[in-house]
Amino acid sequence: GLVARHLAERLTPADTSDLEESVARMARAKDANDFSAFHNFDRGLHMRPYAASGRDRLVLTIYELVNRSQRHASPIYAS
Repeated sequence: GLVARHLAERLTPADTSDLEESVARMARAKDANDFSAFHNFDRGLHMRPYAASGRDRLVLTIYELVNRSQRHASPIYAS
């Protein structure tokens, strides 16, 4: 979709390395059963494409929706 198209246009080799490191951090957090850290890395990873889109209003809207849903997700990751 739109976000993927904008991301593909703006993604640099450094961005790719950062995304790969984020995935590695998530894997380490999962292996350590640190679900709070996993959740934080996961959220950061999934916000990156939106941020790369250059659409500030889109990023703000998604960030607000994620934060509103946080209270429902926290018990899941705490289990």
